[in-house]
Amino acid sequence: MIEKKKNSIWLDAILLLVLMLAAFIVRFAYIGKTDIGNDECFSLYYSQSSAWEIMKALTTGAGFAADNPPLWELILSVWIKIFGIGLLALRSLSLLFNILTIIPLYKLANEFFSKKIAISASLLYVLSSFSLFLSHEGRVYSLVGFLAVCSVYFFMKQCKNPTKFNWLLPLIFNILLVYSHYMAAFWIIAMEILIVLIFKDLRKSMWNVLLFHIIGLLIFCFPLIPVVFERFMDSGINGTWVDKCSGIEDFYNMLCTFTNAPVPTAFAIVIIISSLIKVISSIKTDKLKLSPSLMIILFWTIPLVISFLLSFIVGFFLNRYFYFTLPFYLLTVTICINYLFPERKLYRIITECIFLLAIIFSFKMDSGVMRYGGWKGDVCKVSKRLVELKTEKDAYVIISPNWIDKQLVYYFDEEHKIFADKGDQTEPVFSDYLNPQGYYYESDYSAKTYITFANIIVVHENYKDVSSILRELEMNGYEQENCETFQQMSIHTLRRK
Repeated sequence: MIEKKKNSIWLDAILLLVLMLAAFIVRFAYIGKTDIGNDECFSLYYSQSSAWEIMKALTTGAGFAADNPPLWELILSVWIKIFGIGLLALRSLSLLFNILTIIPLYKLANEFFSKKIAISASLLYVLSSFSLFLSHEGRVYSLVGFLAVCSVYFFMKQCKNPTKFNWLLPLIFNILLVYSHYMAAFWIIAMEILIVLIFKDLRKSMWNVLLFHIIGLLIFCFPLIPVVFERFMDSGINGTWVDKCSGIEDFYNMLCTFTNAPVPTAFAIVIIISSLIKVISSIKTDKLKLSPSLMIILFWTIPLVISFLLSFIVGFFLNRYFYFTLPFYLLTVTICINYLFPERKLYRIITECIFLLAIIFSFKMDSGVMRYGGWKGDVCKVSKRLVELKTEKDAYVIISPNWIDKQLVYYFDEEHKIFADKGDQTEPVFSDYLNPQGYYYESDYSAKTYITFANIIVVHENYKDVSSILRELEMNGYEQENCETFQQMSIHTLRRK
């Protein structure tokens, strides 16, 4: 018996190493294909500050800073002190957590279901284009996915074997989640509390554990409560930058993001619905009870469905915000296939193979061709062209919107020294450097500062409407000479008439 258990441990270790190696190979191949840009520069900027400054800025700040808890930037601040602020250094940390997520996902599936389901679910995660995409994003999402799966794994262990010590690990991971991503933390914690309260057996055995858990969260997360409340109220009243949902296609698109393409998505939906029909038909004879399968299903369906419905009022149904549900969704598909064909092994194998092949053929390794939220274009090319035009024409530059300054400044020089030297200031980030050089934000440029320049350059995100800026410049005696459009941004060059 001992020898058999020992062999099983070694087999699990080997399988995990193979899965993690496969994940590393497919994720590392194109990790530098896209330039650093968008929110990556936000994280990189703040991570250059001291731990105290990071905590102060991201727990008491306003606007975009207040939307971002500090844990990722705190970890990144240590990481870049060792490896620098280059592209590979930044994204390798996200890659690390993305790959580490396989460990708790495999253990959860192996302990509560079977080794075969553990392998299948982990393999689907490895072959998820969206998971790969976020491993190339030097932001918090891979860390959030890792913490969410760890939290659910240890929560389910606690439900299986309630002891006065087992609640500590879920509490620790949930505290870390709160300091990483408010949305994910809210849903994971809410679902764990809801599951305990709804099911009578758990309520009896875990009410005291749940009470300690809530008290622990309130104590350790107390500094974040005011900012979370403020952001919640502001979003409810003023809305968010995310578009509201307009129909069921938004929910379908979320699932399509999780399973790479329409074909495997449709296949997964059919499998899940077929399993649901089978469950409903069995309720007549078998009383529906809390099970590991039901827990896993609840951890992704409730957050997605409720958030989808609420997003008709306030937009926040963004794929990367709900990346933490991806592992549970993929595990659910695997569970459902095994549930549909418990005795018919051949049918089960054929179904699994069809779904896996659909995932494989729709899987993309090159994150540069993906257009998920937060994708980066040719930022380096735009930045270098901007510097070239600025020098050549001695032009006045208007940056729109303000927040693209970080990604432009990052590529102003090869070694990113300008970006690094300005990393200890508060917002507005680079105005002290940019304004004397003739670069101005759309929020602070004026005729008084640009009227002495013969040439003006307007650089902006392609989605940003700068027609009002261009009309103002034309009214003040400038005409458009040229417009260069890149993947993500455009550069307008104007000269005095």
